[in-house]
Amino acid sequence: MKNLFGLKHFEDDCAESATARLLELVLRPEVRFVGFGENHWWNNPQRQLVNQLMGEFWHAGYQHLALEVDLTYQSLLGNFASGSVTRRQLEVGLRDAAGSIYDSSGPCPSYFGMIEAARVSGMNLLAVDKDRSQRSWCHPDFAREPRDEFMAHLITAVLEREPLTKIIFYGGSNHLYRRPAELRQDCGSMAEHIEEYLKPRGESLFCVGAVLPSDKQCSGLSFAPLYRHCEGLKSVQLIAGNEKLLVNEMVLGNDRRCPWGGCFDNLSDECPGVTFDICQAFTAVPIRAGYWDALMLYPVTWGKKTYDLAST
Repeated sequence: MKNLFGLKHFEDDCAESATARLLELVLRPEVRFVGFGENHWWNNPQRQLVNQLMGEFWHAGYQHLALEVDLTYQSLLGNFASGSVTRRQLEVGLRDAAGSIYDSSGPCPSYFGMIEAARVSGMNLLAVDKDRSQRSWCHPDFAREPRDEFMAHLITAVLEREPLTKIIFYGGSNHLYRRPAELRQDCGSMAEHIEEYLKPRGESLFCVGAVLPSDKQCSGLSFAPLYRHCEGLKSVQLIAGNEKLLVNEMVLGNDRRCPWGGCFDNLSDECPGVTFDICQAFTAVPIRAGYWDALMLYPVTWGKKTYDLAST
């Protein structure tokens, strides 16, 4: 597949067969929403994957890239899409810290490259997350409108308003799992809400999780039980369909979709809903690998490579 946006290293690490299969799955006519999930690690290769495929999505009718960034950044994203803001100005202005957009090295080249690829392709850019500033996040009133439901409503509003359009979402994998109906006793994931909108209309969604082996701790489900399947990989591997049956029942951890967007069973859980004694009303349930439509398995060496944008 042609490397349209000058990505160093990544094209060799993403086999054409994997990207071709992925496109075959997500570009089916009935699919109107494609979600790409990640663990929020700086410059991870799932961002390069979406970057590389952006032109293909545009030609298939995907006119919006929705991002898990604070809604207050919508004006900035819109100005960048229209060309009135430069990439450097976007990098300076987009300071939503939740998605590991920055680290000590500066702005994430793959994240901003993905946004630039969407703009070059002609897509609109959508900020769909709730206000997560200190004044809002650390207040019990945040629970009045659950975060996943908020994001889903913004996305389905676009799908309703533009019946011929399709949307790509990029954000945390935890927002994209879909559990059996009997386990949806909490606030629901974003993907579950979107499915409830699309299914009665004979339409569907397709959600792709990223398995990014790392010894770092993350705030969400780490996919660590699947890391052994990444050992020995030389290129990105897509598992979907029949081959995914081997891992579908594998439990990744426990989670509950609380108003803040998830309470995880790890030591880093700092959800304000626990402090306010709100989230304890929801029972955490096992999350299985089969709750995503497909998984992208990345080589264990992904963090040791420099995925960057070539100089232009």
